[in-house]
Amino acid sequence: MTDENKLNKKAVIIGLLVDIAGSIVASLIIAVAAGIIMGANLAITEPGLKSAEISARIEQQLTASVGFNLSFLFIALFFTGLGGYIAAKIAKIAELKHALAVGILSLLTGVLITIIFRFPVKTLFDWSGYLLTIPFAVLGGYVRIKTKK
Repeated sequence: MTDENKLNKKAVIIGLLVDIAGSIVASLIIAVAAGIIMGANLAITEPGLKSAEISARIEQQLTASVGFNLSFLFIALFFTGLGGYIAAKIAKIAELKHALAVGILSLLTGVLITIIFRFPVKTLFDWSGYLLTIPFAVLGGYVRIKTKK
């Protein structure tokens, strides 16, 4: 087996970890910030609300928000692309193959998480995330190829 055909497992695992960890951390930061801002706003505008009511309203508003869902989609796809880029950079050969491996594993991880936690897949954002995961990972590998020195 030639070096070109070998898959650098370390590169793929690091790329996948960048994808997953980056997506989770960035999404949590945005969700917490939005929750704090919305909660403070509700507490000011409707001072009699109990914390459970505030939480329920925030969750309802955030899940119905196109902008919020779009930001999560872009965050996930950005980090998938970054994971593909990192895998390609570490591998140094067969960059697109390594980026593709990150995309496939990222998609499988997302599907597995959805099944395990029984998350509903019902919106255009959900399906778009699944359909665009592999292309964005490969795009990350392609960007690495084009920016190599």
